[in-house]
Amino acid sequence: MNPNTNTTESLVPDGRGHFSIEIADESFSFRSFPLDDDEIVSAQIIDLFGDRPDRNLVVLHHLANGELETLRPAEPVKLGRGEPSRFFVIEGDELFRFTVAGLQMEWPRPKLKGAHVKLLARTDDDILVQVTAQGHIVIEDDAVVLLKPKGVEEFILKKRPDLVTVYYKEQPFELKRRRWSTEELIEKFGVPAGYKLDLIGEGCEFIELKPGDKLQLE
Repeated sequence: MNPNTNTTESLVPDGRGHFSIEIADESFSFRSFPLDDDEIVSAQIIDLFGDRPDRNLVVLHHLANGELETLRPAEPVKLGRGEPSRFFVIEGDELFRFTVAGLQMEWPRPKLKGAHVKLLARTDDDILVQVTAQGHIVIEDDAVVLLKPKGVEEFILKKRPDLVTVYYKEQPFELKRRRWSTEELIEKFGVPAGYKLDLIGEGCEFIELKPGDKLQLE
């Protein structure tokens, strides 16, 4: 393959490529593309994604170890036949640098959701923690992280405990972090026969757990 070519015609001749890549923008909505060639460059990734090359676009390669690497325009990426290689095509004027559990990251936007930071680090169940001068701050999945233009933000990952503390009639119970059925909870709490089991919601409303319902304990 000529790494300086800007056409994708030779990459996807019949839609049944032997290789594949996944591309997303800042929304993290990945699209899959089959390829017949085992190498690709930034210009071809932009063409495949259908973006305009005249925009100030940054192409990032999401490496197998979780790190993010900015690709130079003519830098070839070797593709494997296993898990599809992942790339991001994002418009941005500068790169914001951060680390997650020692993994080197760079991103062309100043904002990232906590869940997206964890996805980049290839984890889902861990707790994301931002290291600041004021101490450690737990970042929830739906929280937005603000990246500073100077310096390197640091994040660490902590394992979630295997047990969750829940209360029934003000008595604490240590239960495993998993999905529990209504029937399992009734038996665990010793709910008297003929009584219903209610979950107290965030607004202090009572939500009846009906037979067969499943509750994920986090």
